[in-house]
Amino acid sequence: MVIALLTDFDGSDGLGLVKGVIYDNCPHAKIVDLYNDVEPFQVRSGAWILLQDYKYFPKGTIFYAVVDPGVGGKRRCVAVKTKNYYFAGPDNGIIYSAATEDGIEIVVELQVPATASKTFQGRDVFAPAAAKLEKGIAIEKLGKKTDKNSMRQLRFASGNGEGEIVVVEHYGNIVTTIKPFLQQLKKPYKVECGNFKNNLNYHETYEEAKDGELFVITGSRNTLELAVRNGSAAAVVNAKVGDNVAIK
Repeated sequence: MVIALLTDFDGSDGLGLVKGVIYDNCPHAKIVDLYNDVEPFQVRSGAWILLQDYKYFPKGTIFYAVVDPGVGGKRRCVAVKTKNYYFAGPDNGIIYSAATEDGIEIVVELQVPATASKTFQGRDVFAPAAAKLEKGIAIEKLGKKTDKNSMRQLRFASGNGEGEIVVVEHYGNIVTTIKPFLQQLKKPYKVECGNFKNNLNYHETYEEAKDGELFVITGSRNTLELAVRNGSAAAVVNAKVGDNVAIK
């Protein structure tokens, strides 16, 4: 099996420590960095990326998904078995959408050792849990089974050209939940986000746009994005994750 890491740990030693703990518990583990540059504290971004990307991994993959601004608080630590995958992370919504889409079979509340850090349970709780799953230990042995309907739910807004911003990529692209309108792909879109209102061209590729042009494009996850040719849409549009957006 594979352990895929999705975190906001990039830029700290946390990522290396998590890998060290996994290898210490399971020396032959196979670790893949799915994405460790989630914007700090942005659970919605992490949940969206996980929902869009998990299905590209082989069946049996264990997703270590930790964006955890509530670490050490009342939110639970959980591991989830779905039809084809496993997930380990905080019960703050980051796992819910992907796990629900694949079909939740078992949810357990992970045991938190008395020695675990209150500020880094990603190292002391979730990393050992992922390693145990990689070693083939049954998920039921990791903690007490709990009702899957008790998980913290997280859903994304989208419909009729309206949605939300879910990711601001390191290229500066602004990723939305809005699906493209096939009948309108060659026409300008009216874009509204906060104080930004403008009509923007749609381009199928970055190359079609003029240098420095702000435009609409369909991203690799089949939702509309705002982009700038050889530049950053985020530097032009004052927008952040969670903001409502309309592209019509």
